Amino acid sequence: MSRVDVKKASLCTSEPLSQETVGHALSAFSKIVRSCFGPTGRLKQLHNGAGGHVRTTSHSSALLGSLSITHPVLKLLTASVQNHVSRFGDAGLFTAVLCGSLLEKWRDLNVAPCTRVKISQHLLSQCLDYLPSEACGCKIPVDFSCSKILLDLVRSVLAGKRACMLSRKEADHVSLLILKAFLLTVPQNVGAGVGLGKCLYVPIKEKRVMDSMVCPGLLIETPGFHQTQLLPARITASSPIKTALFSASLSGDTGDTGEGSIIVHRGVSLEAAVLDQLLSLGQRMVKDGVGLVVCQKVIHPALKQYLKENQVVAVERVGVAMMEPLKEITGSQPIPSLQFLSPACYGNLKGLQIQYFASKWFLHLIPEDQAVCSLMLCNRNETSWDELKMTLFSHIRWGKIDCGEIKYKKEKV
Repeated sequence: MSRVDVKKASLCTSEPLSQETVGHALSAFSKIVRSCFGPTGRLKQLHNGAGGHVRTTSHSSALLGSLSITHPVLKLLTASVQNHVSRFGDAGLFTAVLCGSLLEKWRDLNVAPCTRVKISQHLLSQCLDYLPSEACGCKIPVDFSCSKILLDLVRSVLAGKRACMLSRKEADHVSLLILKAFLLTVPQNVGAGVGLGKCLYVPIKEKRVMDSMVCPGLLIETPGFHQTQLLPARITASSPIKTALFSASLSGDTGDTGEGSIIVHRGVSLEAAVLDQLLSLGQRMVKDGVGLVVCQKVIHPALKQYLKENQVVAVERVGVAMMEPLKEITGSQPIPSLQFLSPACYGNLKGLQIQYFASKWFLHLIPEDQAVCSLMLCNRNETSWDELKMTLFSHIRWGKIDCGEIKYKKEKV
């Protein structure tokens, strides 16, 4: 396809901030982020202009991801803020306001570009030296033997996001659950630098916020389970439960069996050869005493039936997002091919249960000693649930605690 217009050469300029179009774009951008910032910040409704879902939010991640930005200067600015949010999970609006204000101030000052760069680098070095120091006023001393400060901190974050549409009672309930989830991710043996476990958020939409709950271990939604179905007696009686985790498909499709080779004898169809290999794989797992088989993709019905007859629980379609937490809590190595099954790939679980919550069935995986929990998060509609989820993902993230010589003990909350 030929071009309508002749391609123009790229244009480089040393004074992009002096252009009038840049000034108008920066001013409009600054007004948007400033109006959302702080306790008096206003909500924004995002719409694509062609119909569809309308989102009400004040989150920087949602705002910057939905704005249609074409100017290179604003593209660079928004990309920088988004990178900051992805790394630190907080202060997105503040960063956008600060950067926009600096750019607007540089436009008003009659200073050479090289001088602006030096001043900016000096300010950045000052901030990097101040923020990690003990004199930083942004730090809050926390006594982990008392939950009040942590609870107030979480409650203040939720109270600042009005699009979550939480009442005072609901905000207190969610704050308490988040703090419980945090305590469940703290390992029992605390050292000078504690690596926390994981908290997985299970979305439950169109339910009361007060129905939200937290439980230790990992919950996997299993639509195939029903009320009359029970776990095999061999599973409930045994401890630990040997687990096999497959990242390769067990559906029998030849194009999705992972690496390795399939031997097909003359006169035998390819599908029959693959099915025989799947059943042979199931026999090996039963012989090795595997009690739980989890597959990222699909399990062939014949293999599922064989595993069920031999009292092995099989779960399919868990998705790629669940593979990492499953690997962590079980100690399993994801098996990428039908030919790579080895006893060294197996993991263990302390227990296995079936849970019913909000008209859904879940398989509850109880780990041996890993600090993992699941937070069943409910909200009244999709918009408020999305805002609550983004608040938790963006702001309330416990990365690493430096306990130093502080004596720590968990408090019941």
